[in-house]
Amino acid sequence: MDKSLYLEKNASQQPAIDLLQSMGYTYLSPDDCESQRGSRYHVLLRDILRGQLRRLNRYSFAGAKK
Repeated sequence: MDKSLYLEKNASQQPAIDLLQSMGYTYLSPDDCESQRGSRYHVLLRDILRGQLRRLNRYSFAGAKK
């Protein structure tokens, strides 16, 4: 019997990652996440958050887009 089938990474994590990637999400490795956070104690990926907030929160005022 192949015991690797029962490891959490193979049984649940990798299928979830594959599904999310097929839905259009971008996978970030743990090292990429840690470098963007600055440390393991910070939760937010600030550069990604800023970019998404700018993209999602556009508005027009007096004909000018903000």
